[in-house]
Amino acid sequence: MKKLLLLATCLFFTTGCQDTPSSQLKEGEICDLTKIELAVDETYNVYMMLNEEFKNETLTMELSNQDIILMDADLGIIQGKKLGETTLTIKSSEYFQKIPISVLSDEYMNEHFVVDKGRLFQKTAVFYGDSITDSHPSRRPGYEQYKDLSYYPEIIQQEAMLKQHFNLSYSGATAAYCPSIVNIGGSTVLGFNQVKNSQEEAQKSDYAFILIGTNDFMRCVPLGTIEDDPQVFEDATTFTGSLNYMYKTLLSYNPKIRIVAILIPFATWGQDTNAAYAPGYGTSRDEYNAKILEIVEKYHFISIPTMDLWDATNWQQYIYDGIHPIKLGHETLAKRILNEI
Repeated sequence: MKKLLLLATCLFFTTGCQDTPSSQLKEGEICDLTKIELAVDETYNVYMMLNEEFKNETLTMELSNQDIILMDADLGIIQGKKLGETTLTIKSSEYFQKIPISVLSDEYMNEHFVVDKGRLFQKTAVFYGDSITDSHPSRRPGYEQYKDLSYYPEIIQQEAMLKQHFNLSYSGATAAYCPSIVNIGGSTVLGFNQVKNSQEEAQKSDYAFILIGTNDFMRCVPLGTIEDDPQVFEDATTFTGSLNYMYKTLLSYNPKIRIVAILIPFATWGQDTNAAYAPGYGTSRDEYNAKILEIVEKYHFISIPTMDLWDATNWQQYIYDGIHPIKLGHETLAKRILNEI
């Protein structure tokens, strides 16, 4: 709350004072935005996207068409009112910036929205995954580098000022039913069951982030096909079938939820072929990422690439033990998710 009040104080807007004529202002990039797209009733905080040098400026906002957007100029929050287009003009004492705004259908936005701090401001998110996401102290790697680490969901919580987030990920989880995983951690750790058991959290959430597949690759889980449609976890024996269930179930819990697939990042750890329990498994992380993209396309949502964030030449800076991100790794992953790199 203190941070929100500070933001509101720093971004105090005056509507009654006399503006400097636009002809005397220079065009500049006040916000890190070239356009804003949102759905009807969706909110977006423009001032979460302010460039650093303008965060303590007195700014004004104007809309070319007020029928399309509702606006709280004091907090910099806009809300889609009806389908259409308008232009937002932001002015400082020396600069102005014009930002096109489009209010578009839910169907279009689900497939084209950009994740950033303005869009996530005061939203609720749920995270599913494995040890890359699981920040529970008892399940972290045993090295000192992981002891007091902020994981990427916590960084996103802070940077985007989320209203709330749920981290339901579990170290060691595969998306699919995998006998060797179930024998160690029980069936609840599976991505399939993380989603199945999260109806309450999903119903409260605006966004679901899924980063899973690392253990499916390492445990040689069969890739499967887009037609695989398991109903119980014992039948969720393929990676693609399990993802199918996760997406379908999330949408049954909350038809308005937006699902974000975070692709599997680079790691040095290879496969345990002794864990293979059925034919048809992939031999690279790229093959599992390709299946994630098939599911994303089927359900018309978005994905976030990660394989380029670190590689064989520099991984020690990001994933100390070869797979689990440390401070720079989680910060980099959060920046990629927030569309900052």
